Amino acid sequence: MEYLPGQTHSVLSVYLLDHATDQAQKWQSFADKQKYADDYHKKGIKVMVTVGGGSVEPTTKGWDPAAAATNVAQFVTKNYLDGVDLNWEVCFLHVAPSQELLLTHSFSYRILTH
Repeated sequence: MEYLPGQTHSVLSVYLLDHATDQAQKWQSFADKQKYADDYHKKGIKVMVTVGGGSVEPTTKGWDPAAAATNVAQFVTKNYLDGVDLNWEVCFLHVAPSQELLLTHSFSYRILTH
């Protein structure tokens, strides 16, 4: 594995609230992902996953934020990851239901992983 000087985080793309795609899916498939995570940790690098993105519409699709947080927390824990980069770009944060969904998801995830 190669590391960049000063690198503090490595963020995999992307977990879509109920399944992994792209780099996150590849990481999930590694039989020795704990070894990879340990290698990163020895270098002081946290391994995280981006959650959400442009193709996820949690507010308009009626996602249960607590259930989504449970899915994310299970993925993070099972795959030896350190946390998430929450990419909630289609949430329209000025809309009250979106704010409630984002807060519930964030708090539920935090409770489940700590």
